[in-house]
Amino acid sequence: INIRGKSTTGNNDPLILIDGIAGRGSLDRLNPNDIESITVLKDASAAIYGSRSANGVILVTTKRGKTGKPSISYSFNVGVQQPTRVPDLADAATFAEVTNELESYDGRDPRYTADEIELFRNGQDPIHYPNTNWADEVLKKGALQQRHNISVSGGTDVVSYYVGGGYSSQDGIFKNGSTKYEQYDVRSNIDAKITKDLKISVDIASRLEDANFPSMSAGDIFWRITRSYPTVLAQYPNGLPTNGLDSNPIVMATDKTGYEYDKKAVFNGTITADWNLSWLLDGLGVDAYMAYDRIGKDHKKWQTPWTFYTWDEATDTYTEHMNTLVQQTSLKQEHLADWSLTLNAKLKYKKTFGSHGVDAILGFEQNSYRKDNFWASRGSFMSTAIDQLFAGTSNKDYYDNSGDASESARRSYFGRVAYDFAGKYMAEFSFRYDGSFKNSPNHRWGFFPAVSAGWRLSEEPFIKDAVPAMDNFKIRGSWGKIGNNNSLNANNFVSGWLYPSGNYIFGGNNGASITQGLSEANLANMNIFWYKVQTTNIGFDGSFWNGKLSFEFDYFYRKTTGLYATRETSLPTTAGIPL
Repeated sequence: INIRGKSTTGNNDPLILIDGIAGRGSLDRLNPNDIESITVLKDASAAIYGSRSANGVILVTTKRGKTGKPSISYSFNVGVQQPTRVPDLADAATFAEVTNELESYDGRDPRYTADEIELFRNGQDPIHYPNTNWADEVLKKGALQQRHNISVSGGTDVVSYYVGGGYSSQDGIFKNGSTKYEQYDVRSNIDAKITKDLKISVDIASRLEDANFPSMSAGDIFWRITRSYPTVLAQYPNGLPTNGLDSNPIVMATDKTGYEYDKKAVFNGTITADWNLSWLLDGLGVDAYMAYDRIGKDHKKWQTPWTFYTWDEATDTYTEHMNTLVQQTSLKQEHLADWSLTLNAKLKYKKTFGSHGVDAILGFEQNSYRKDNFWASRGSFMSTAIDQLFAGTSNKDYYDNSGDASESARRSYFGRVAYDFAGKYMAEFSFRYDGSFKNSPNHRWGFFPAVSAGWRLSEEPFIKDAVPAMDNFKIRGSWGKIGNNNSLNANNFVSGWLYPSGNYIFGGNNGASITQGLSEANLANMNIFWYKVQTTNIGFDGSFWNGKLSFEFDYFYRKTTGLYATRETSLPTTAGIPL
């Protein structure tokens, strides 16, 4: 998703907040039936969300319970997906004719006779003279997808609730293929009024994803669909596969070559407290939340050699052969786990003084994130019967393992003051003071302000009297400066080491050993700062006849400065230090 185009040479993704929390994934895995509203911030109003909002902000609000009797809802949809742009491949007769033409260009005799070309065309001998459409052999005409949703909501003056769950599945487009995706999701939003002034909310969302694939990639399969000759038989009349041109994509798309899967478990939990302090000062309040997110992902790829058959016409027997594309059974397993903790607190003030209205907040936010990854692999399995690591060979030439971890953190102070007079004149100032672990201590913090103003002409008496059909007409403008360091690598301000990096031989001929070495990671740059994005927006919008006709116009100018690039030509390679 891009909002108003691209603003940088690096990451241009907008910031997505689900119920005010960032970092909870994109929209594609969110149950659409749980969504109450979606708001897109594309001008300077995004500045209050800080350094990650330079490409715009998408605010998603999920459904909550309302006072009333329980309401139960169920919905489902079933659809069929079809490949729409499949290459139109030549049939066998055309392929043979073109092949003969190419042979003639090089002064060689035709490869196919006229009788053979006719046999390809009429299909009288489909084994010796096949007419194979590899796309039709491998791809389905349509694949099923479905989604089911159920929810219950309601509440009293004290407690309200919304609980929803969903199941979705999507089949792959390969015939007899092992590609399939399934997802189970559940969401619970509960609000409880503890006292007259204190409300507690507990939100829990969880999702299980199960994605299955053949061990051969879709790229490999489609490459062989388009590369295989239509004059090559795909499978015998009894269903046994041939080897194709060199590897049969019909088999590659199935679980006969092994399997690959990604299983992901996602947990999002938020507890919020909202305390009305009007007893202390009319219009005063405070709220705070703690959000904890955890993702666990298991990846497994089990790849095995597969077989094909040749037919002996004289004896009418089929001989099994081993394909050579994958010559040994191998297994790789990977586990990834990450967690995120976000703390947020805001002091709020909202008060109306006659025709004057004031709405202000002052807040603090902090986020910590960690990701761990571990993987191991083994090859040269003696049998395909056991798909576990312990069953692989103990030969060090055929197994490997590794792991890594990363951490990040950010801290922010933010505020906003909004003023309006009689709903006609509006002005707002907001700021965010962001600190990022990616920048050096001298440039760790950045101040990002924004201002906006609006004038609702439709509330002016001279407009109401002159244009009674007009419901709303507003002129607005905004300016803001936003920082962006999404594309920066962490710790560019310190010199580090890469390990392992390169192998070195020590010792003589009789006692030589290979040792892994170190290399310098980069030259420290203490001056790396935020990219700066300045946005100016002027526009107007309006509506007539109770909203039957509406319009909106915007002019915006966005300028990004401070982009970084590696000065590769200014440092000779003999320096031995990367920038």
